[in-house]
Amino acid sequence: MEIFLEVFSGITLPIIALIGMGYVLQPYLKLHISSFNRFLMFVVVPSFFIHYLSTTEIPLTEAWPTVWYTPLQMLILGFVGWFIASLLKMPPHLRVLFGLVAAMSNTGNYSVPLIKSAFPPEFILHQTIIFAISAIVMFGFVVWLISDKSVSRPSFFASIWSTPMVPSIIVGLFINASGLTLPEFVTRPLGLLGQAFIPLALFTLGAQLSHANGKVPKSQLSLAVFLKLILAPAITWGLVYMFGFAPMHGDMLVVSASAPAAIVLVVLQSEFGKSEDPFLGQAIFITTVLSPIFVTGWIILTRIF
Repeated sequence: MEIFLEVFSGITLPIIALIGMGYVLQPYLKLHISSFNRFLMFVVVPSFFIHYLSTTEIPLTEAWPTVWYTPLQMLILGFVGWFIASLLKMPPHLRVLFGLVAAMSNTGNYSVPLIKSAFPPEFILHQTIIFAISAIVMFGFVVWLISDKSVSRPSFFASIWSTPMVPSIIVGLFINASGLTLPEFVTRPLGLLGQAFIPLALFTLGAQLSHANGKVPKSQLSLAVFLKLILAPAITWGLVYMFGFAPMHGDMLVVSASAPAAIVLVVLQSEFGKSEDPFLGQAIFITTVLSPIFVTGWIILTRIF
């Protein structure tokens, strides 16, 4: 009980408090969520990537295992989600969505503060790499996958260059690898914007969740919770053991995989997809609401075992 209270109060509760603040205040403030998302996507997140990746003193070569592992993990989890939905004879479009829910975690505005709170500082680099790879997959493959084929469908490469997120990753890595030092009048604003990422992203996540609507069968939502909050971290635990990751590195990957489904999925569905199925929005909502219980549980399990 003591370790549960320690983990819950010190790690997951502050995250949920900021999300809850956005959720509760949004009906009164009526903030323009799309503007917040654009500000995050086009200004704050690129600043975070450039500043962190260019200034980290941790050798980027240490993140190589995370670089090759992350796409493989996404592929495996996505296939498992799709396969289980297929066994249950879900409609074809839902099979794809279940695969995405299983594979794509909220690696940015949930997992970055989670890993920052739960693990030593050097593991922020690994989570930032996961976030960066997820952004490439989201704005490349996922956009291509869910796009309406009856209209102009963006190519994979056009999709990943549609925002400054991927270019900012490249710039940050280049500056770090080349040993360049940016002037303070550049690094200071980037740093301030990057520091705003975590609280602003969590608050915006809560505000977005307050708009979740639509009726979805409980069986579908139960399966989404099982896939994302139980099966995904369990499979990840097996994978990191099989590939021989160092204990704390493996623990970090397991906890990261226990994060809720990525909220940007519903944004991409609205922007590019032809399906109006409310499943995705509700799955993101329920996995986020229940995540404090499961994330806390996975942190405790990794510390015990």
